[in-house]
Amino acid sequence: MNHVIGIGEWIATDHPEDVITTYALGSCVALIVIARKYHKGAMAHIALPDSRVDPEKAKNQPAYFADLAVPLILKEFQKQGITLKEIEIKLVGGAQMLDPQGIFDIGRRNILEIKKLLWQNMLAPVAEDVGGHVSRTVSLFVGEGTVVVSSQSKKYEL
Repeated sequence: MNHVIGIGEWIATDHPEDVITTYALGSCVALIVIARKYHKGAMAHIALPDSRVDPEKAKNQPAYFADLAVPLILKEFQKQGITLKEIEIKLVGGAQMLDPQGIFDIGRRNILEIKKLLWQNMLAPVAEDVGGHVSRTVSLFVGEGTVVVSSQSKKYEL
């Protein structure tokens, strides 16, 4: 089954035939977590680094914020008996879009917050395609554990 997630949404699945896709990552970051041994994958489309800016939205859409999305997804895997040593993490997005002077620098702040939370759990991304000035679309093929990124006219495996 194909799952499309939008801004602030997330999904985890253990169906090997599933594909999770999110479109048009600008300053947003896709956090992708894979447990190959279990054919389980998850993705969150994170928009902002810190949930304190909108506590109401944080209650209803925790994956909108890095500080809530990272622990949410890690706990999802742990609830299934998957240890943090059995997962791999990939990051896509975090571009500087519509902010040429870097005043808000949302993309970079998203990346840093996600990495900080991963490091606190003794984790780090095994691959990433972050920063720059281009929008990206990303798909996770759960059964294979592969991640495909599309950006402008390029398509490549991460």
